[in-house]
Amino acid sequence: MPQEVQNRSAETVPFVSRKFTTVTTLAAYCTVILVGITHHEPFHDEAQAWLMSRDLGYRYLVFHQLAYEGNPPLWPTILWVANHWFHLPYQSIGWIAGMCAIAGCWFFARYSPFPAVIRILLPFTYFIAFQFAIVARPYVLLPLFAFAAAHFFHDADSHPWRFVVAVSALALLCGHGVMLAVGLVASRVWYAFRKWDGVPLQARKGMIGAAIVFGIVIAFVALVNWPPADRTFLNTGLDRPASAGDVLPGFISVAFFGSPIPSMAFLVVVGAFCANRRRFLPFALPMAFTLAFFVKVYGNVWHGGALTLIAFAALWMAWPCQERADPKLDSGLKALVLVGLAVLFAVHIYWTARTLALDYSGAYSGSLDAAKYLRSVGADASSTCGFDYESVAVQAYFPKSIFSNFPQGESFWRWDPTNRINQSCDHAIWIVGAISGPPGKALQEFSQGDRLVRSRGFVPVHISKGQLFFEGGEGPLVDFVIYKYGAGG
Repeated sequence: MPQEVQNRSAETVPFVSRKFTTVTTLAAYCTVILVGITHHEPFHDEAQAWLMSRDLGYRYLVFHQLAYEGNPPLWPTILWVANHWFHLPYQSIGWIAGMCAIAGCWFFARYSPFPAVIRILLPFTYFIAFQFAIVARPYVLLPLFAFAAAHFFHDADSHPWRFVVAVSALALLCGHGVMLAVGLVASRVWYAFRKWDGVPLQARKGMIGAAIVFGIVIAFVALVNWPPADRTFLNTGLDRPASAGDVLPGFISVAFFGSPIPSMAFLVVVGAFCANRRRFLPFALPMAFTLAFFVKVYGNVWHGGALTLIAFAALWMAWPCQERADPKLDSGLKALVLVGLAVLFAVHIYWTARTLALDYSGAYSGSLDAAKYLRSVGADASSTCGFDYESVAVQAYFPKSIFSNFPQGESFWRWDPTNRINQSCDHAIWIVGAISGPPGKALQEFSQGDRLVRSRGFVPVHISKGQLFFEGGEGPLVDFVIYKYGAGG
C-alpha cells in the first residue's frame, strides 16, 4: 500500500507542477497585458484595419479591399464581427488583441515540452509580450497558431486535421504566417513521403484530404491578396538597402539579441540542435521562406518577431525527439541552446519592460490627443481636412469621417488611384497634418507641407506628440499638427 501511494504521488507531481506554472505564468502575463493595453494608444496601422472593417461590407472588404492592403482575411474578419455584430467601440481593439495574446500564452504554458523555467519566461519575451500582443495587429494571433502547429506537427500523420487547421489559420493571418505554414507543411509532406509505404491506407486518405484542404486555403489567400495593377502602396520597408546580404542580418538581429553576430550564431546552434534530433526541415524551410519574403516582398523591423517564433516553434518540435539524436552531440548542443535562451530571455525581458515603461509614460501615437482637441473645438466633416495615411489614426476616434477632403466620405485610406485627396481644402477651418517617420527625416519632409499650409493662411494651434517604441527604444515619430485658418484667433 505505501508503494502504491508513492507511485500515485510520483504521477501527480508533474501534473501539479505543470498546472501551477501554467496558472502563475498566465496570471503574470495577464497583468502585463492589462497594464500595457490600458496605456497603449493605437497608431495608424491599427486604425486602418479597424476603419476598413467598420466602414465596408464584408464581401467588398475581403474580395476587393484586402488586395490593396496585402493582408489575408482572418484579422479583418475578427474586427468586422466586432463592429457589425457586437458594435464595439474603437477602444476595444486593444482588448481583442490582448485576448488573442493571452490564448497564445495559455497554449504555450499548457502544452509546450520545455522545462518549467522556459515555460515561465518565454511568454515575457519582447514580441510575445508587447509587439505581438499589445499592438493590435494580425500578429497577435501568430504565437497561438505557430505554437499549435508545432504541437500538432509530431502526430500529423495519424491526426492530420488538427495540424492542417493550425497551419491554415497561420496562412489566413498574415504573409509571414503563410511562409511558416508552407514551410511546416512541406516538411511534414517530406517526412510522410519517406515512410509512405508503411502508412495505412486510411491514414493516407486523411493526409491527402488534409493536404488538399490546405492547398485550397493557400489558393484562397492568393486570390484575396493578389496585388492589383493599380495598387499605389509599395511594400518596400523602412529605407532598407536592396542587397539581401545587408537586409538579412538586420532582421535576424532584431529577432534575437539586437546584434547580428550573436543572433546568427544562435540560429546556427538552434539549427544544429534541430538537425541532430532529425527536425531540421521544420526549422530551415520556414526560416528560409520567411527571410526570402522579407527580402523580395515585404518586411519591416517589427516583423522580425516572426523569426523569433519560428525558432521557438522549431525547438518545440525538436525537444521531444531526444531518442533520435546523436548522444555525443546532444548534450553539448542542448547546453548551448539553453545558454542562448538564457541570454535571449535577459535581453528580451529588458526590452519588454523598457518598452512598456515608454508606452506607459508616453503616447505611442498622437492621434488620441489630436482627436480630443478636435472634438473640444467642435471640428467636424464640414470644417476639417486631413492629409496622409497617418491621419486615419485620428479618424478612428470618430463614428464617421471627420475629414471633408477624404473621397466618398470614407474614414480609411485607399491605396489606389481613386484616393484623390483634395489638397486645396477650400472652406476648411481646421487642417490636421502628420509628422511621421524617423525624427530627422520626418521633420524635413513635414517642413515643405508646413510652409504650403501656412502660405494659405493656416496657423498651427496644437501639436499632439507621439512616437513608436520598439525593443526598449524610441522609434519613428507619429505627431499631429492641427492648424486653424486665420491668425490664431
